[in-house]
Amino acid sequence: MKRLIVCAGESESFDFAVPIGIGLVQSGINLSEILTKLALFDELKSFKNSDENLAKIIQRECEADTNMAKILADFTPKNTKSERNFLPSEIIFVGSAGLYQKGELFEIFESKNAANIEISLLDDKSYVPVPQDIFNDVSQETFINSSNFITKNKESAKKLFELGAYAENMEFFAVLATAQKFGIDAKGIFVATNFCDTNAHTEFVKNHALAKDMLHNYLEEKGLI
Repeated sequence: MKRLIVCAGESESFDFAVPIGIGLVQSGINLSEILTKLALFDELKSFKNSDENLAKIIQRECEADTNMAKILADFTPKNTKSERNFLPSEIIFVGSAGLYQKGELFEIFESKNAANIEISLLDDKSYVPVPQDIFNDVSQETFINSSNFITKNKESAKKLFELGAYAENMEFFAVLATAQKFGIDAKGIFVATNFCDTNAHTEFVKNHALAKDMLHNYLEEKGLI
């Protein structure tokens, strides 16, 4: 077994990570599809198919899907007697984040906790009938907030910070929810590109390239890539 490193993709792409899409919906759907296919290959393997038959099945599944081909190339046992599974033992999401109130630009931090809190909830303009948070590390009270909308109002950012949210990233809650469904440990590693205020997008664009390089170096130093 090994870890699977994923990222949002497009401008947030890394050569060592599998892109899963931007926002809560795309990332949740695409990561679920990847893990479902890997689980299928685990099941096929348990039927004791010959390596030749399993290879044919994998090739057929990958013919029209280059991302899946790349993933399975990493996970396919090189030794036919290997006991490795296709499903990863850990998922690591890497990407940028916007700080709500405290912290420093280009700071790199890790988290296993996330929530999906929309700004309308802060002003009592909406309610939510489903669980909002996933805390895999109960010793750490801060979390990453995820939404399909980027916060650029300083007062809203302050309210989110007071609720325990340290920063925001669009995809992380979906990644944790999907990993939880498959029973896989997951965490996120983030680099701060901006604060969540009126200058959020401008600062993100200005700092993004350097932030990605710093995140790449961090992962190398940690021996994760």
